[in-house]
Amino acid sequence: MPWASAGWRTRAWLAAAAVVVVALGLVLVLAETGGPASTAAPTATSVPATPAGDPELRASVLGFVPILAGYAYRSDASSGLVDVGELSWAERPTGSRDCVALRRALDLTTASDSAARRGDLYARLGYLQAVGGGSRVSTLTIALRVFADPEAPAEIVRLVAAADCAAIATVRPFVPGTEEGTHLIATEAVLETIPLAGPDLGVGLRVGPEALTLPDGRVWRETGPSLAVEDRVYLIARGPYLVCLGATDVADPDATTLAVADQLLDHLGAR
Repeated sequence: MPWASAGWRTRAWLAAAAVVVVALGLVLVLAETGGPASTAAPTATSVPATPAGDPELRASVLGFVPILAGYAYRSDASSGLVDVGELSWAERPTGSRDCVALRRALDLTTASDSAARRGDLYARLGYLQAVGGGSRVSTLTIALRVFADPEAPAEIVRLVAAADCAAIATVRPFVPGTEEGTHLIATEAVLETIPLAGPDLGVGLRVGPEALTLPDGRVWRETGPSLAVEDRVYLIARGPYLVCLGATDVADPDATTLAVADQLLDHLGAR
């Protein structure tokens, strides 16, 4: 399977070679004795049909611990694995075709998650937080999707780089008092698209502060010091792996996110 580590592929190859050797030995015994040497049949190694069905991959993903000088790694209750097609982890995107595709890409979702792409693996892997950052804490969130289709991550990164979209938006439940069942729209402006240099295909987006359009049409925007915080989201593809990193007030964010993504992909044995 394309998502398998080099070690996994080696073990599978050795198992297949062992089956061939056993089969050749059986042929020789039959030729010498004229009858079967044993009633036991050799068994082949079971190959996971999807990334979500690969226990070694799941264990490897959960075993990742990033290291970044000046930061502490934290994993909270939201961290963990999701089998794609079994559960949705993202809000519903809205807007133009390009904007919907862009929002899905940043959430590591696709339009085919309940059909053709069932069995992919999604992982929310916690975050790195600056030690002693005061009221403005520098944070780097980490998420990963492993696709059965090894071409999909690169296609998604190219789509994001070419998207014609000024703002991404999602539909969010709004349930205060008697207005249960209505919804609001959460919007973030796309301020800049950032091409990334390096061996892996990657792209970054600088996004503006979130604005909420309430059910009655009023728009709420956050005010104060938080508006000075710089938010960037990065997507990095290598083979069947697509990494998403959200950087808030991170120094040298392009290089920092690339370094953390590289740690994760090397940990998974991606080449």
